[in-house]
Amino acid sequence: MLFSNLCREAVQLGVNPYGDILEAVRFYEAIGWCPVRLDVDDWVTLAEAGLRAGRSREIVRLWSIDEQGAGNFPPPLNPERDTSFYSWYEISQWLRRNDRWEAGDSQEPILVALNLAIQLRRLLPRLSRPEAVLALAAPTLSAPGRWPTASEFVNC
Repeated sequence: MLFSNLCREAVQLGVNPYGDILEAVRFYEAIGWCPVRLDVDDWVTLAEAGLRAGRSREIVRLWSIDEQGAGNFPPPLNPERDTSFYSWYEISQWLRRNDRWEAGDSQEPILVALNLAIQLRRLLPRLSRPEAVLALAAPTLSAPGRWPTASEFVNC
């Protein structure tokens, strides 16, 4: 939790956290720990999204079912569940485009992306065809005909 809070503070202060997070991940791996994710506080319910946006839960619910607002509200991250969670980053971008909402963090989703990268590093060695995931995740970074093997990734 502390590591994520420090990362969030670095982003808010305008410090580029890419190198620091990479260095911290490598440090923890060197001492035998296996970082599995950053707590980036991105998953929210409609009620939490309303609180963060300064709107009622009901108006956010109506946006989510296209009964109010501009439409194309971000879909839930876990559809077909009793409690739906949404990406706060996606909602905040939707609000900026459609509701002229200016409050909150307008930074690129650095922590969300780094969290996904940490999870991907952990999961790739478990896949029978990691090259398919890598081609989807970074098609412009993949050298034609050369794919990393599972042993080239951290095995957590």
